[in-house]
Amino acid sequence: MSKMRLIGCLGVVAAALALAPHEVLAQGTLTTANLRFDVNSVAATGGMTVDFEVPTATDHLFEHGWWFRIAGDAAETRFPAPDSQSYVGTVATLNWANVSARGFAAKLVMTLVQDSATSGRVQSELTLTNNTAGDLNITVFCYADIDLQPSSGNDSATLVTANDHIALTTGGGANTAAHRCRGADALRVTTFAALRNVLNDAAITNLDNGGLPFGPGDYTGAFQWTRTIPAAGSMAFVSVLAVNSAAEFLDGGCCFPATACVQLTEGDCIAQGGGFQGIGAPCSPEPCPSTCCLPNHTCISTPPANCALLGGTDLGFAVNCDDTDGDGAGDVCDGCPNDPFKFEPGLCGCGVSDNFDGDGDAIPDCVDNCPNVPNTAQTDSDNDGIGDACETPPAGQPACGACGAGGPMVVPLGVLGLMAFRQGVRRRTRR
Repeated sequence: MSKMRLIGCLGVVAAALALAPHEVLAQGTLTTANLRFDVNSVAATGGMTVDFEVPTATDHLFEHGWWFRIAGDAAETRFPAPDSQSYVGTVATLNWANVSARGFAAKLVMTLVQDSATSGRVQSELTLTNNTAGDLNITVFCYADIDLQPSSGNDSATLVTANDHIALTTGGGANTAAHRCRGADALRVTTFAALRNVLNDAAITNLDNGGLPFGPGDYTGAFQWTRTIPAAGSMAFVSVLAVNSAAEFLDGGCCFPATACVQLTEGDCIAQGGGFQGIGAPCSPEPCPSTCCLPNHTCISTPPANCALLGGTDLGFAVNCDDTDGDGAGDVCDGCPNDPFKFEPGLCGCGVSDNFDGDGDAIPDCVDNCPNVPNTAQTDSDNDGIGDACETPPAGQPACGACGAGGPMVVPLGVLGLMAFRQGVRRRTRR
């Protein structure tokens, strides 16, 4: 019998004897056509005794557990048995309402993925929610004891990515594995029990990135994050254990307000306030809504590709559709954001109607050089800005059109009165 089978059985029995009955709650199985993941107990000193059979009946994993330490603690604390649990198909969900009465809740989602008949992954995503009134300064540890078959005790490990990705091989190269924790600050690899024991002792442990390359030997490894979770905030910690498969996370597109799509796991996305688009959902073409100005000046939020289909102009992210004048067009799409009657300056500019035509000559008053006399030609012989139709020469003088530049002219009082009248009604009609 391998170390995994022998110690695994002893661990479950010892846990059942040493702990209160409610401490051995978590027992369940996840299966696919060729893979099996068993959670035997969360009461063992390793956090959880588990089996990861790839393919079924070929077991590569003994323990997989989580610890935490809150700022000011004298040692790490193992996560206890959950308050509730479910095992449905390939997904297990474990919940803690108040972990060890320390003021934070936890949710652990474990997902089994079959990549081929002889390869697969288990992703564990632990989401913590701070239910205190202040910041939660917490250090989280994720531990695994891997025994690559066909025999235990002859595994080797190397660093793939500092400090969050380790690759394993076994004697003879029959199988490979990977242990990965996204964004971890530190790691440590050593032989079986040594690492688990320091996490369970009465002293503070901080991982030192040591132990690699490792082997051949009986591998155990752990990763460490130190984070601050604000009051009422959440944060996700993600681990992947893979056998004969790439240790890829179960990412999908995640949309954040005012931000383009980012590939994250579902828990990580939700914990950061994003909208998860689904496992495997791509970020190209861009699925997240940005600001779009339609041809009718309407401002909407829609993905860039849809904006193009609607004939709109995509303005990107971090742009809002605020509508200062309440005319239905967002300020960024409105050429006159403070004029509820116009979307563009037009001939008269914002705040002045293009449709007010006092003399009915089809020329708006704002540009009509004689706004009270029909004057479609807009003739202005002396170039003084007042049309000939509005200038009356003095007695004995030729018609104003023949006065020449600088010649005498009289501005009818009607023009001045009309100008004053226009100022009073300039915003009363729909433009």
